Amino acid sequence: MLILALMLACANPADNKSAAEVVPAAPPAAAAPAAPVTPPPAAVPAGPEVAVIGTVGFIGSKVTASHEGAFSTWNGGVVLAEGKVSAFRFEVDVATLKTDSEKLDGHLKSPDFFDVGQFPKATFVSKSLTEGAPADSKLAGANMTIEGDLTLRGVTKTVRFPAVVTVTGATVAAQSEFVISRKDFGIVYPGKPDDLIRDEVVLKINVKTGA
Repeated sequence: MLILALMLACANPADNKSAAEVVPAAPPAAAAPAAPVTPPPAAVPAGPEVAVIGTVGFIGSKVTASHEGAFSTWNGGVVLAEGKVSAFRFEVDVATLKTDSEKLDGHLKSPDFFDVGQFPKATFVSKSLTEGAPADSKLAGANMTIEGDLTLRGVTKTVRFPAVVTVTGATVAAQSEFVISRKDFGIVYPGKPDDLIRDEVVLKINVKTGA
């Protein structure tokens, strides 16, 4: 069976996507003791968060097949200050995931994968946005590098990935596809011995402000 599975192996959808840099999230910095200092220059105003709409999804695969999914319930926002994007935020209701297989949906929600009963939310909060894509980016048109904390299945990691971000007046659009390893976030279910599940998962984000 293993030989047959290898013969029928499907292409890995992560092969032509940028791999996110994933490192342990830094703990919150300890507060410095108060001391009299000269007031710093006024900071650029952060601006209010504006809600975004669009799609947040993923592609997972095993030896013989791949499955694309998306989350139907999530919320997110972007901060635009002086014509530039300064922050992104997402919160996903993981139990609303939907793929092309109802049976797979149920399994993905189980403790083998997302364990939605114990970890109902996944979140991303940006820490920095830098103009220009990472040197190893495979994302067409990428013009920005986004770094932030991704929390999935109760595990928080700092991820760094390329994105295509455009600002037209007060409208912001952002798109990215990048790869993480599910094992970095405690999802270690191996799959069947003759049809192993790949570690790589492609995350897909395509959002914009406005109706």
